Amino acid sequence: LPPYFQMQRPNGFGRQAARQWMREMGGLLPGWQRLQRHRTAPPNRMVFYDLAPDFRAAADRMGGFYNKSFIEQVRASDPAKTWTLVPPPSNVDVRLTRLICDTYLRENGIAQGDRLSMASSVELRLPLIDHKLIETIIGLRKAETDVFQSPKAWFKSAVRDVLPGWVLNRPKRGFAPPTRAWHEALFAAYSASLRNGCLVRAGVLSIEGANQLAGGEFPHDAVAPLSFKALVLEQWCRYMFECCKGAQMAF
Repeated sequence: LPPYFQMQRPNGFGRQAARQWMREMGGLLPGWQRLQRHRTAPPNRMVFYDLAPDFRAAADRMGGFYNKSFIEQVRASDPAKTWTLVPPPSNVDVRLTRLICDTYLRENGIAQGDRLSMASSVELRLPLIDHKLIETIIGLRKAETDVFQSPKAWFKSAVRDVLPGWVLNRPKRGFAPPTRAWHEALFAAYSASLRNGCLVRAGVLSIEGANQLAGGEFPHDAVAPLSFKALVLEQWCRYMFECCKGAQMAF
């Protein structure tokens, strides 16, 4: 139990960091929540995407937003099945690399990035990703683990003759766009579309859930709030509906 209940320092020095630290009781509340998840999870399930705040929020709020018939369909499948492994992997780091390639990298890193770069002329680093790179990384980890090395140790070693030392050793600086301001502006303009919109008529969202999501709630620990995801999906459904209607009229 000690690893679950350890006091932590605030993540920063601002008011928001202090409020979050107090809400989490100095790290004790997340530890308790993590302990409960680990006690109830199947023994062969790896700790993976279920750590993400967005994943947990979607699982915890399922009953409050969706139509009852849609909930029954969703519960028929297990999103954590991908990282529930029988038998358990012998090389955890290799398996995690494989899982990242099969989930985040394939969907967000490649598929969405490829569409964005072609549709909006956004320059991305997709040409640097190919099957040889993936095979090399997985092969290296199969031969010699890098768990105890510093972050990006192999990458830095590969480019040390190309990049100067001050570039390789400079501290990482975060990038924080005005996400909350953008979020509020989007909901001021489009939140009404969620009320009795395509998702409600299709039986995905309940009327109460749609009204709640239309409020634009933004939890402090969310990366992309459920309200924003619902708004994006609503706009996509409306666009696809208009495209299909136009195609039918053309025939």
